[in-house]
Amino acid sequence: MIISEVSEKLQDCHWIPVILFMRNAGMSIELLLEYVKMVHQGDETMQTRKELLIEQRNQLVSRIKDQQKTLKLLNGKIESYEKSVVPNEKN
Repeated sequence: MIISEVSEKLQDCHWIPVILFMRNAGMSIELLLEYVKMVHQGDETMQTRKELLIEQRNQLVSRIKDQQKTLKLLNGKIESYEKSVVPNEKN
């Protein structure tokens, strides 16, 4: 393998953690591919990439808030069982 091929392989490996964290943040495959395409287009797409990431962050914050509401409701339900069901089991 020549040096340029090794360098290219290392650059490809760089994308693995980026892809994983973006997918974990909820980014679709289609949007991720568009993001990678913009990265390869260079600095002229930097503002657009930033806007894309801000939108993804906003969507993630919204999903986290929804999940926190769901967790609160679930905890409340568990608490109601602990107050009513568990004491009755002790009798």
